[in-house]
Amino acid sequence: MVVRYWTQTPFNAFDAGQFHDHVAVLPLGATEQHGPHLPLSTDTAIADGMVEAVVARLSEDAKVVVLPTLAVTNSVEHTNRAGTLSLGRDLTFRLIMEIARGVARARLRKLVIINAHGGNVGVMVDASHAIRAELGMLCVATNWMRLGLPDGVIASDERAVDIHGGQLETAIMLALRPDLVDREQTGKFLSLQSELAAEFSLLRAYGPVGMGWMGDDLNASGAVGNAAAASEEDGRAIIDHQAEQVVLLLAEVERFIPNWWDDPEAGSAR
Repeated sequence: MVVRYWTQTPFNAFDAGQFHDHVAVLPLGATEQHGPHLPLSTDTAIADGMVEAVVARLSEDAKVVVLPTLAVTNSVEHTNRAGTLSLGRDLTFRLIMEIARGVARARLRKLVIINAHGGNVGVMVDASHAIRAELGMLCVATNWMRLGLPDGVIASDERAVDIHGGQLETAIMLALRPDLVDREQTGKFLSLQSELAAEFSLLRAYGPVGMGWMGDDLNASGAVGNAAAASEEDGRAIIDHQAEQVVLLLAEVERFIPNWWDDPEAGSAR
């Protein structure tokens, strides 16, 4: 039997070096408001569901092991809404670093962080550099939504504002956990981003030029994007597309030997 999950592995398997050539995957979720129609667990449910889709597609000889999903991370931009749990940037960074140190102690040298929450992007990238500097590991970081979308799922103008609880996340949740989606509360949640684009040449809430914002600043509902246009079919198409991309990424990470490793077998860093 191929074991894919870190927590299902006995410690002596790590002691024996059975996983030293594996890629560890760390999924990042969040517990935060996602508008009136989606649960607080949305980002974590997406992180878990996407990873399950990836695991189902891995070949039997793929050297991949999945760490526990981090369900509470950096959600400071949503802390003005009840129910949101946030560790803040510094504690989230420390948590990722401690997990990376544990992975290194288990003699694994490659870590892929896959994030389902926009508020984690900066801390995730910072941690990847720190992991390289301190531990000599190869640490790759990405977001699910950076892995592309199937053609025809969402119009380009909608995609530019659909960043939280909108069409894309609602579609994925309809595919993964339809029991947690309140369809009666879905709507087209207009964004401050669109207002800024109509009035100003450069000023935006986020993008190449951005500002600090809270979720309610973009839309009083706490969500942005056309959640009413979401469908389970589109959600499944997104999951399929992004899971296949991650399978490809993991194969490339497994194959890649960093040039800073003096001894590829031992994984020592220069």
